[in-house]
Amino acid sequence: MKKSLIILVLFAFTLGAYAQQMAPESKPDLELTKKEAELRIADWDSRIKVLEDKLSKLKGDEESMKKNLYDAIASLKDCRDAYAKLLGASDADIEAFKQKLGLLEGKVRDFQKLSNDDLADKRAEIEALQNEYFNFRNNKISVLPEFFDRILKLIQLVLGLKIKIVYGILQVKLKFMQIHFYGQKFGNKIKIL
Repeated sequence: MKKSLIILVLFAFTLGAYAQQMAPESKPDLELTKKEAELRIADWDSRIKVLEDKLSKLKGDEESMKKNLYDAIASLKDCRDAYAKLLGASDADIEAFKQKLGLLEGKVRDFQKLSNDDLADKRAEIEALQNEYFNFRNNKISVLPEFFDRILKLIQLVLGLKIKIVYGILQVKLKFMQIHFYGQKFGNKIKIL
């Protein structure tokens, strides 16, 4: 008798627990019993609560990040102002330097598109570019971090143009030497490589 009573009590608890379980998600709302509907509503309420808590936490994090961003921007501006003050340059001077540097970089890009022969014809202009570069480099504003790497790259490009000119001149001289050599060796039969 005791065993059957224990089995009956366990069966009742199991039945009660089974009754408390939610209906499967695939079961339509219209087919739910009242208890299953209440459990589904409670489940959705708890999910909504969890999502609202996450949202409020994310909004708090967003405000914190915005504050950090504004502080960093202000710090960056203060640092830039300190650089300008140290160099004795105004914002207008820095902006003018930036514009002139951009123009010089544009000129160098235009010259890079030319062939060796065309560059050889414009040696004086490339020398002027190099002199203009030295004027930029001697300007105090060129040590600012936003310009320093650009200035270094600019001299590499200008020197690259000068090397292209020398290479073009050497090619012309080499061809002339080949023509002269073959002309001497074979008489009037000149062979051009």
